[in-house]
Amino acid sequence: MISEDMQPFSIVENCGFQKLVRLLDSRYTLPSRRTIGRTLIPSYYETTKSNVFGLVSNAKHVAITLDVWTSMNTESFLTATVHLFDVDFELRTFVLSTEKLTSNHTAKYLSEVLHGIFHSWNIRQKVCAIVTDSGANIKAAVHLMNIEHIPCTAHKLNNIVKKSLKLDSDDPSLPHDQVQIITLAKLCRSIVGHFKHSEADTRQLAEKQQQMGLTVLKLKQDVSTRWNSTLTMLERLLEVKEPLTVVSLSLKRCPTMPTNDQWTVIEDLVMLLKPFETLTVELSYEKKPTLGKVIPLIRGLQLSIEKKIPKTSCGTFLKKSLLENIFLAYSYVEQMNPTHFYAKATLLTKKSYKGTKKLLLYLIQMQIQPSKRFNMKLLSY
Repeated sequence: MISEDMQPFSIVENCGFQKLVRLLDSRYTLPSRRTIGRTLIPSYYETTKSNVFGLVSNAKHVAITLDVWTSMNTESFLTATVHLFDVDFELRTFVLSTEKLTSNHTAKYLSEVLHGIFHSWNIRQKVCAIVTDSGANIKAAVHLMNIEHIPCTAHKLNNIVKKSLKLDSDDPSLPHDQVQIITLAKLCRSIVGHFKHSEADTRQLAEKQQQMGLTVLKLKQDVSTRWNSTLTMLERLLEVKEPLTVVSLSLKRCPTMPTNDQWTVIEDLVMLLKPFETLTVELSYEKKPTLGKVIPLIRGLQLSIEKKIPKTSCGTFLKKSLLENIFLAYSYVEQMNPTHFYAKATLLTKKSYKGTKKLLLYLIQMQIQPSKRFNMKLLSY
């Protein structure tokens, strides 16, 4: 429980947990917190590390994902995760190390930290690619090591939406429709914030949902820096639109409610952003490789957005912005830019797509005449 569920050592001192253990087996004696911290966990760690080292040693090639993150105490860390296939050709994933960063995050310093991790696991010559976010310093660190870099698709999708929404921007020179979207997001936050801070009004909303025979749903607050939380907030507001509108008429201190036109804008925003959330979840699957899905899913995303028909000018503006940013990020993905791994992984994916033969022809031509450029429309959906 401590290692798998992140429970604290002190769980063995909790009366409820002690009663549960006695109920299950009165003969069992729980180890003390001291024994867990000084004996059991270190022993379990060494056993696990030995097993992982054996799997890594037997693998011919491995891939690495890196993440630089900051703790609640504002301390920076770098976590390296290895991905490999075992003898049964099952994808295995292990966290190799989480290193505290004690210097400025320059490319040189980060590459030195990576060298240390790779050396301790003896995998430097086995690493075929490293996946990171789009941070310039971590990308440069990977290039310093002369290892293939693959940008994280989920992170790129996140940047595409953030650039299109600009929810945290206060720039008054933004286009009118952009400003309207930002203003609407702030309005929705104020509504959710009001009910979050008013137990009485929240109770009225729940009672009204019950009276209308609806499932009782609570409003969800978003975080302005995370667009997917904004999507969740907007979806929930649409779900409780009717009871929320009715309750707002009887409240003494009620925040401004969206107009009919603004409700329509919310519907457009949810319609356009939902495919990005679905795609992000699909590409975050841990049990199977997802690199081979990137090209068909990104092109499918483009087609999905293109077919959406917004009802408002704000929706039309967001649709255009999303498509432009997708194009900027993935316009040359089939042409081996930024990496050839996307195309090769797509060919090896069991469930391929219609453009495989054309893409294969392109790859063959690239191998024969790598110096020439080809103006081919590789995919047709």
